[in-house]
Amino acid sequence: MKKVTNIIKWHSFLFFMFFLNYIYAETLTDLFEVTISTDSEAYSSLDENALIEIALDTLLLRITGRDDLRLVIDYDSLRPYQNLVLQRGYIEDERYLVSFIEESIRTFLRVNNINFWGEERPQIGLIAVSSEGQTLQKTNFIDPSVEYFKDLNSMIRTDAYQRGMLINFILPDNLSITANDILFFNFNTLNDIMESQNLDYLALLNIQSLYFEDRFFWYLLDKNSGIRKIEASALSDGIPAIASYLASIYAFPDYIESIDIKVAGIRSMEDYNLLKQRLLDLSIIENIQFRSLINDNVNLRLDVTGGADAFSKIISIENFFVSSGDTLIFQNNP
Repeated sequence: MKKVTNIIKWHSFLFFMFFLNYIYAETLTDLFEVTISTDSEAYSSLDENALIEIALDTLLLRITGRDDLRLVIDYDSLRPYQNLVLQRGYIEDERYLVSFIEESIRTFLRVNNINFWGEERPQIGLIAVSSEGQTLQKTNFIDPSVEYFKDLNSMIRTDAYQRGMLINFILPDNLSITANDILFFNFNTLNDIMESQNLDYLALLNIQSLYFEDRFFWYLLDKNSGIRKIEASALSDGIPAIASYLASIYAFPDYIESIDIKVAGIRSMEDYNLLKQRLLDLSIIENIQFRSLINDNVNLRLDVTGGADAFSKIISIENFFVSSGDTLIFQNNP
């Protein structure tokens, strides 16, 4: 596993060189605020314009999930960056805060047809194992608190914070799980863990050492659609790839469109109130207007961020409707 440690340390060094270790999302309730720690020598020499540009890169990564924005949008149209800033300055000796104007940033995304990933993020757990030997018989859990793996923990947390993701290591303590449950995808056990930990997704990392070469395998378990292999050939590619995949699900065009839906299975006021609450819990629903009730079919008009396509995508994730033609059948106990 020596090579793994070297890769982790090299990755951490690159983060230092490009300042990424010092930028993090404090909370998702402050989505448009970025705090930069300036306690490194590299940062101390930067002027405010450079700090604002770094903060802007961090913000756009967080609210889009995309690493390629500088290739697909014109950053010059954002200059001077100060026009996007609500306030800026040091909140402590070595902490520089940039608070961006939300409407200006969202307008920029709309003009460039870039989807927006809002405050509500899925809860993600991570279980990591290491395997050695061709038969993979020596498989053990990775404990990020152990000195050997602290750089791994730091790298993963930094990558996740950069993208505004809520992700935490899950340790096997007090859980009925073995390393082979991870290695061979024991879905019953994995789903039980997700249920007990109240997770939307469970990321799995398997580091295999064979013939003095380390290979890295990332997977993402979705409680609705099963396991997905993450295309990440290197250790450092895993979290960005997961973020990109989740952004493709949870980021939507930033406009509001009214759509009409018909929902069957509403047999009581209790059913209706439950339906209304479930819809309001969806981050993209801005308003609900009652239209009519015929038998057990209720007709509603919804104001939806991202329109009909976004609504179809998110209800397939939430899984409390079954489609039947142009009618949605409400499952009040999905």
